[in-house]
Amino acid sequence: MLVAFVAYVAMRSLQGAAHWRSYGWVAAGAAIAPVPNLLFLLESPRDLLFRGSYVLPDVGKLLDTAASFLLPVHDPARYRALSGESFFFDGVGAAFARTGLEPGHPIASALLLCEAWACRRRWREPGVQALLAVWVAGCTILGPGGPGLTRFLFLLPVYLAVAGMGAAELTRCWKAARPVVTVALLAVAALHGRAYFDRIPEAPGMDEDYGARTAPLGLRARALAEDGRSVACLVTQQASVVRYLTHGQGDLVRIVEFHHRVFDPAEVARGERPAVLLLEAALGWQRVADELASAWRIAARGAGYVELHARRGPPGAG
Repeated sequence: MLVAFVAYVAMRSLQGAAHWRSYGWVAAGAAIAPVPNLLFLLESPRDLLFRGSYVLPDVGKLLDTAASFLLPVHDPARYRALSGESFFFDGVGAAFARTGLEPGHPIASALLLCEAWACRRRWREPGVQALLAVWVAGCTILGPGGPGLTRFLFLLPVYLAVAGMGAAELTRCWKAARPVVTVALLAVAALHGRAYFDRIPEAPGMDEDYGARTAPLGLRARALAEDGRSVACLVTQQASVVRYLTHGQGDLVRIVEFHHRVFDPAEVARGERPAVLLLEAALGWQRVADELASAWRIAARGAGYVELHARRGPPGAG
């Protein structure tokens, strides 16, 4: 918002229409409102900027940014995959991917494009420039991570405002269309909204995305970290659950997610060796434990996970 506000003031100043006293009050509010996000940005910049980033390695940041600008009218299928080179769970994206619904309805996209075309004659208006500043700033900052739906909820009010202005523009130019536009918008809201909430509980795989099967593992990881022990968590999915339960303990807890990929023992050996390994049972814990038997021993079994402790001495010492 701060970046958008600066861009807006710059546009108004270039036209000689800046009202500095009013802008001072707005700037004060804009500086206070995002303080929690700014603190989170300083603590975890990757989580804030790239959460929901399902960017494939061969796409490139320029194409990711372009796709983000075009998100209201086109959502490429490649960004709906729930796994990528790095997996960061996106609840909104997962819901649409599992249900097969389109994030944007064609009628809403058409109204947005209608208003975008009409705004070419009204771009000097303060309201239009404010919406433009927020849209460009948001897409420029968040765009390199790809059009993640959770992160782009920030721009949803802009999209809704522009689509609403498009509906008003259409009815102003064609008064006979008022009943048609009104009925169409109500129908889209009712049918699309009902489909979203009705199909989510029944969609195949939703339990995998939103279930709590890794919660016991995450709670155990947190307890071990609180005792000062380093932990590596090996899971097949729902790493976000473990990440949430161990928030603030990233220096002691490492999470390795094998989502739709084969277990690789080399990933466990990267970096400093932890004191404890927590294996999700769904990973095929017996096979994994056998592969790691030279350096690790089974110490306990929990609800849906197995706990391994490092053997004393160098790997293979017994």
